[in-house]
Amino acid sequence: MNQTGAHVCDVCLPRYYCVNQDRLDECPTGAYCPGANGYNYSLCPVGTFNNVTMLEAESECQDCDGGTYCASPGLSMPTGDCAAGYYCELGVNTLAPENNNTGTGGRVDSFYT
Repeated sequence: MNQTGAHVCDVCLPRYYCVNQDRLDECPTGAYCPGANGYNYSLCPVGTFNNVTMLEAESECQDCDGGTYCASPGLSMPTGDCAAGYYCELGVNTLAPENNNTGTGGRVDSFYT
């Protein structure tokens, strides 16, 4: 609420979070804000990133680019390049993807079998 004497609180709008109780703050990079979320914003999940502000939905987080991986939630840029001997096509969450990863990736030798 940004006024005194109000009897009803305002709802925090989509693409914003309301940590300061009297103003709307833009949803930060690496996160999304669905609205009516108050203090909290949600981080983009592993395998994704977001380098712009004011996203509203998880679906707006970008899959990690081919050749790179996104190891933790809330990234504004990919973590780094995939390791030599591995391929990372899209949405990978680990340096050397094998069996327990998100997205599409794996060992280069398994790609050709």
